[in-house]
Amino acid sequence: MGDPTKWKSGFGKIIHMAPDFLNLVEEVECEIDHTFRTAGGLQGLFAEENGTKKEGKEKGRKLKELSGPRTLPITGKQVKSGWPTGYLYPIASAVRPLIDYSGDIAKWKFPKPMEIFNQVSIEMVKTLLGFAKEFGRKPNAVGKNQLLWKSLYGTIEVASLRSQAKH
Repeated sequence: MGDPTKWKSGFGKIIHMAPDFLNLVEEVECEIDHTFRTAGGLQGLFAEENGTKKEGKEKGRKLKELSGPRTLPITGKQVKSGWPTGYLYPIASAVRPLIDYSGDIAKWKFPKPMEIFNQVSIEMVKTLLGFAKEFGRKPNAVGKNQLLWKSLYGTIEVASLRSQAKH
């Protein structure tokens, strides 16, 4: 039989952060929904790359895979579109570089981890939707792509290191 205290060096280090993490995941969903909308949808996000800028109704084409408005269960906040878990999980997991695992218990490296995410939210959404385009906008396939997970993780890691260097 294995060591009954072994879990403390793994999951036991972060279990106390579960409420924070659940809140953060919903904050991330709110932010990506807001970023997508304020950037002008797909056309707005990729206008620079395509050399086009849409106006009026053409500005923000809808993503067929988004659901309608919903209330998030933990924070009670409203999003205009529910994002599929295949899109949310890679983005939410990308916040891992914001956690310090060095002590007996893990803690956030920054008092407000969402501030780091907000610095790169447009880049994160563009990366996500770029991969989505490559996979025919199939959330299940997108959410299983290891390169996407690594890319989003790297984006947060670089933003984290930049923020640490400033302080």
